[in-house]
Amino acid sequence: MKLYESGKLNIVQKRKQILIVPLVIILVAAICMTIFGLTTGSAVNVGTDFTGGYKMRVKIGDRLTDETYQEYNDKIVSIAENLSDSEGNGYGIKITKVERYGTDNDSIAISYNRVKGKDDEYMKDVVNPALKEKLENAILKNIPEVAFSDTAIVATYTDNVPGVDSVKEDSLKALGVTVTGMSLSGNVLTVSIASPVASDMQDAVKEALALFDPYAGSVTSSGFVSSTVSSELLQRAILAVVIAIVFMLIYIWIRFELLSGLAAIIALFHDLIMMMCGMFIFHIEINQTIIAAIITILGYSINNTIIIFDRVRENFRKIRRVETIDIIDISLTQTLSRTIMTSLTTLLVVIALFFFGGPSIHNFSLALL
Repeated sequence: MKLYESGKLNIVQKRKQILIVPLVIILVAAICMTIFGLTTGSAVNVGTDFTGGYKMRVKIGDRLTDETYQEYNDKIVSIAENLSDSEGNGYGIKITKVERYGTDNDSIAISYNRVKGKDDEYMKDVVNPALKEKLENAILKNIPEVAFSDTAIVATYTDNVPGVDSVKEDSLKALGVTVTGMSLSGNVLTVSIASPVASDMQDAVKEALALFDPYAGSVTSSGFVSSTVSSELLQRAILAVVIAIVFMLIYIWIRFELLSGLAAIIALFHDLIMMMCGMFIFHIEINQTIIAAIITILGYSINNTIIIFDRVRENFRKIRRVETIDIIDISLTQTLSRTIMTSLTTLLVVIALFFFGGPSIHNFSLALL
């Protein structure tokens, strides 16, 4: 398919073949939505901005750095999504958002929706406390592997724990353990005992030997967070977009003609649909920043369309005895360099926003990309 010949693009002549591209993208998006719907229970990743949900903050402290962030991120998400009750039944938590948090970027905040089929009381009384306890144990505590024998308790920690022998002796004695000696070598604490620890006391001994991470802070549950994008706000946003489209249509109708205005509006919807398909394909969270992205795309897209329409009208006056299709292709060819340059300069700014703008506008810049 030759798109360029005789010094001009053949966009209009090849429009049927070109339309295959957006149709394929829409088809891929529909397939991905079906797959996500079957595997995650949600075809579209709608954020808590629209649905409401729950948020839990894990304050990690100085150990949360740029190098360790992804490790802690993955660990927290894995703990939450694999959380189960005492019988091994999974709660089915799905994380909708993870962000670095705090004035010193020392925390990770996770957002998640209500478990399917459960009410707020169940989340507040069962799921959230279980998740909070699990995160405290896994992230904030240094829980050792403990081996019991008739004469000793051997606790192996994940890190070196200097001075822990003097700290834990009193804790063990409070449980009734007769300690005759303690020795610490790196991350291994050996406690000599006068008599074996009863089996029903071993869990309590393990808990007593656990250490809170000295660099960590706490796990805080904010409970239910109502949607920040209320139905009224969403309706107003939709109304604003509709009014903007109507005024665009009127403006193009006056400046060009009614069919040109209708064509421009169809092109706008095409651009928005392509953007949303990208969000659906990669299961990107749909939150309130997407509303801002939609409005931005509306303005940016209509500006380029009007410039092309203006060149088409100008060429209709200048060029005679040429088919309408050829005039439109010539106009597209003449405005191509301008379209590429403005798109590239905008792209550079959006890429900078994506990498350096922070998590609050991450989805906004991603939608524009």
